[in-house]
Amino acid sequence: MSFTVNPLGEIIHTTQKVNLVPTQEDVLDLSPGGIEQALKTYDIGGIPCATAICYDAFRIPHTENEPGFSPILPRLDAMGAQIVAQPSANPWPWDEPFPFQPGHLRRDQWRQEGAYSMLSTFHNISVVVNPQLLFSALDIHFDGQSTIYGRTINGPTILAQSPHYHAQPSSEDIIHTRWITE
Repeated sequence: MSFTVNPLGEIIHTTQKVNLVPTQEDVLDLSPGGIEQALKTYDIGGIPCATAICYDAFRIPHTENEPGFSPILPRLDAMGAQIVAQPSANPWPWDEPFPFQPGHLRRDQWRQEGAYSMLSTFHNISVVVNPQLLFSALDIHFDGQSTIYGRTINGPTILAQSPHYHAQPSSEDIIHTRWITE
């Protein structure tokens, strides 16, 4: 689940994850959230926003054995969402081949199949904010680069991106950008 909190610390929106990651979350006896709940938008400062948790912001499934996979972003775009939060915890090494696509690095697969790859097709979604959990302990490792993507007249672009760490960072990186609409 993902919680959107206002400046007063109040939860203004709750999103459940719809698409469980194959070989990871699907073997933990987790239950996916309902699609109806994931397709709700909320306003922040008069801007329609939405949340698509990690794999929910991908356009295609990682494997052929995911008949229930449902791309969320095209539907949120049709509903008028303009900014999407995509909180993520990627369990595969960022700079190594992705297990489901040998020969492709996870970082490349993320861009080719994730939110970035769909931005140019949207009419409403202009910005996707993708914070990545970086964590290593025992046998658990999450890897990635926090990124803010934007849709421009020239296509999708990276507005801001954190450095990539091969191990857990020693401090917190904060990325930001200014997005001006006309």
